[in-house]
Formats: sequence, C-alpha cells, structure tokens
Amino acid sequence: MTEQFSIWLDLNLDLYSSKNDGLTGGNNYTLINAALWGRYRILETDLSPYLFAGPGLAYNEYRSNVAFQYDPTTGYGNIPVNASEVGFLAEGGLGIDLRLGGGLDSYLQGKLTYSFITPHFAGFGYTDSPIVVVPLELGILFGI
Repeated sequence: MTEQFSIWLDLNLDLYSSKNDGLTGGNNYTLINAALWGRYRILETDLSPYLFAGPGLAYNEYRSNVAFQYDPTTGYGNIPVNASEVGFLAEGGLGIDLRLGGGLDSYLQGKLTYSFITPHFAGFGYTDSPIVVVPLELGILFGI
C-alpha cells in the first residue's frame, strides 16, 4: 500500500507429534491457519524494524498416534481424526526487514499465533486450552 504499511496474507501448516502420551492422550496435533496482517515498517531506511498483527482462521486437529485403521474393502489405511474444528486465531509479532535491492527483501521475525479452541474440543482438559505457537521465521520477499 505504501513504503511503510503493507497487508500480508500468512498461511501456515504446523504439525506436532506427541512427546508425552500421558499428557496428550496419545494424540498428535495439526494446525492449519490463514491470517491477514497489517505490517508497519517503523523506519523508511533499507534496514527497518517492523510490527505486524491481524486476525485469521485456523483448522485444529487431533489424531491418535497409535490407532492405524485398515479398510479391507478399499485396501486403504488411515489414522482417524479424534477431534477437529475451525475457529478464530490472532497473530502478531515483530521483525527486522532488510531491502536487498531489485525488489528483494530479507526478513527475520518472531510471531505469536493464538488459536482459540472451544472448551472440551479434544476431550482432554490439558489439550482444551487455547493453542499458542511462537515460531522464529527467516525469509525472502520477492517484490512485484
């Protein structure tokens, strides 16, 4: 939109395996999300910190990590979904952007994704709280 303010569409696929079946009930977790951010570059220089935030939608899913099921009629196997839902999320964070020239930018950012899960989503009290993911991301932007 301007040199300092832009709008981004952020798409993510996050897969998490159970490290402690006693806490997760033997379930693996998948988060697929899409968020629309407003991003503001604080300085008008080639190297600038920036802030971003925005709402989004998330698909949350728990799958058993041990319950493989085979269908002899079709010959296919699958791991059944124990619980899934689509809900709202909020994302925000900060980063630093370096303009490389020729329409290329490089960035390093820290992000917080907060996925709102409904109570009793997976049937386990310890997995029914909102999901918070805090990744550190490095990337290249290709200008249009």
